[in-house]
Formats: sequence, structure tokens, C-alpha cells
Amino acid sequence: MQLVPRGGARDAHRMIHGKDRVLTPKYLYKPKNNIELGTAYLHILANRYMKAVHDPTSRMYCAIAAYNAGAANVGYALIGSKSMQKAIPTINRMEPEAVYVKLTQSLPFKESRSYVKKIRDRIPLYTRWK
Repeated sequence: MQLVPRGGARDAHRMIHGKDRVLTPKYLYKPKNNIELGTAYLHILANRYMKAVHDPTSRMYCAIAAYNAGAANVGYALIGSKSMQKAIPTINRMEPEAVYVKLTQSLPFKESRSYVKKIRDRIPLYTRWK
């Protein structure tokens, strides 16, 4: 379960159902709920928090990293400040590969650095379904 009940899960539930509710771990561990809220939260990250990131690949890397580590830690990894708003101009000056490398080297948690790598490595498995 990647969703934090008082964080991303709450934001996703509010977006989908229009209700502010702190969800229980029991609710979040149900696959249907977790998939629904997880995809909604990824949408929120990519289209709200990372909206101003111009390059779609850079935006995707940042959203994936934020899903696991939190948006503030993405900002911290990229510019040393926990502000995504301040990090976005720097991201927009970087090539997508440089964003990826910086995230996989500088995110504060080993798990998050590995998560970004693992997701990118698996993208080809899913893109052929398009």
C-alpha cells in the first residue's frame, strides 16, 4: 500500500467521491479501493502538483517519485528545498534523463530511488498494451 490514509488516499477520495474522509488501512488494503485511489492519486500528482513541468517524461518521473516519497522529497532531491513550486523551474531546464538520474541518486530514501528505477524499467511491459 503506497497510499497514506491522511495524505494521498484522502486527496484521491476527495477527488473521486467529493467527500473529505480519512480512510482506514483495512479499506485501503482492498485491491479495488487501492487501485482506484492509487490511480486517482497518481493523476493528482501528475496533473496538479507537477502540472507546470513541461516535459511529459520529466513530469512522469517526478509523479512516480512523489507517489512513493512525497512531493516535498522530490523538490528536496532536485534543489535541496521541499518546495515543488520552487523545483519546477529547475526541472524545466533539465532533460528528462537528467531528472531521472537526479531522482535515482538524490531521493532521501533508498526505497524511493529503487522504486523510480523499477517503474521505469517496467514501462515497456505496459506500453505495448496501448
